[in-house]
Amino acid sequence: MPAQYATIGQVEKIATAICKKGGQGGSGAENLAPAFDSSKSYEVGEVCTKDDKLFRCTTATSGEFNPSCWAQTTVVELINLAITGSINKEY
Repeated sequence: MPAQYATIGQVEKIATAICKKGGQGGSGAENLAPAFDSSKSYEVGEVCTKDDKLFRCTTATSGEFNPSCWAQTTVVELINLAITGSINKEY
């Protein structure tokens, strides 16, 4: 199965979110991804925010937030994972 890379649109969304936050304080996580939604199913590689932190799904999950299915992440890490094609790998 070929690696899935981030699209230009996804990278632009991340860059735009960072720029919007500017010097307003806070982590800016709320600009990068939607808040965690327990009614949604998440696939490996999807991102969400919870408690003003950015998380990447590492194991497909649904229902209540299960920390073992998520890794706290940063924008830099997401970009690196997208570049290497590792963002959608299960851990």
